Amino acid sequence: MDNSEAVRKHQYIMARQDMFARHVRALKKNFSDIEFIVIASDDGFPITHTLADDRDAARKAAMCASLGGLSDSVSAESGFNHTMATTIECENGLIFSRRVALDTDKSIEILVACSRTANYATALWTIKKTINDIVEEFNKR
Repeated sequence: MDNSEAVRKHQYIMARQDMFARHVRALKKNFSDIEFIVIASDDGFPITHTLADDRDAARKAAMCASLGGLSDSVSAESGFNHTMATTIECENGLIFSRRVALDTDKSIEILVACSRTANYATALWTIKKTINDIVEEFNKR
């Protein structure tokens, strides 16, 4: 089995790791209710994160990709189009998991956990704005 295309996509995304990290730092700075952020490849490998432990980030990256796949299955079984996001409302806060299409053949997953004091609409708007900024910068070549 030839996986050279997948390797090429990952190499290109990982080469932009500093750009992703810069946007993650700005998002965390601009929205104080964020507990952590993980950006992962679409198959669950961490690209950048704000967690203290890399192993924790790797677990969350894998779960984020799995959640995206599960969300796709639920939406397909429900007769809806491709899943863009999953939101989990928890006792202690909110978790936003979003699939981000960088271009026609590359995508990432972003996982953002917010404290219970976070305003849902503000969190969602801020995350979407960051995603738009990432996509715009990614596509400047």
